[in-house]
Amino acid sequence: MDITFNIVSGVLDLFSEKCKAFNQNQERLLCLSPKPPTFITNGLIQHLIGGVGVVGNVWEDQSGNGSDAELKNNPTVNSDNIELDGISQYIKLNTGLVTGDWSLELNFKLLSLTNNDRLFSSSIGGISRFGDVLNYNNKYTVWNGAFRTSTWSPNINTKYTITHTYSAGVLKLYINSNLINTYNGVFVPENMTIGGKYLGQYGSNGNLKAYYSRQYNRALLQQEVLQNYNSL
Repeated sequence: MDITFNIVSGVLDLFSEKCKAFNQNQERLLCLSPKPPTFITNGLIQHLIGGVGVVGNVWEDQSGNGSDAELKNNPTVNSDNIELDGISQYIKLNTGLVTGDWSLELNFKLLSLTNNDRLFSSSIGGISRFGDVLNYNNKYTVWNGAFRTSTWSPNINTKYTITHTYSAGVLKLYINSNLINTYNGVFVPENMTIGGKYLGQYGSNGNLKAYYSRQYNRALLQQEVLQNYNSL
């Protein structure tokens, strides 16, 4: 059956397969599409999609910037995610040092959770290098030379979208597009990993499934975080 959106006196009628809008006077009307909103591309420097573009240990960037990630120690490649064992496997994002504004976004599911498990970690040390701990004193906690506890506690076998945005000394933490916490300070991501130990030696590897990851060279606005979440 064909479905079309035809607006007449504020009433929405459905009767054509493709989105078309018209009236008897051939006036141009707003066409409402059933398709979900697309994700934000402005400032996108890396886009990794689970199960897409994996060649050997390379997870190919889908943003067009050539920022391919590396799969370390042979994680499992599933049809829609990369699965990390929580022992030695992790993903190296290979986006280098980010000294200005930035955003990191990850859609993931934890398979187990112990103290000091890592989600995002800088793999090279330095002042204010960004990292996190999934379960520090039973709370998700960010790190920039000191532990900064959040009010959120992740659960296993639950899919989340976590987004960090940073600009002008302010880091914001969003979970499923909801603003959870705001932190003041300098947070510098460098050679970030997903599920890797901080600096390659501190904490524990994360046991999780990564469905997609996006990195931006600017801080997403709150409505953009929501748009990305709704585009899933």
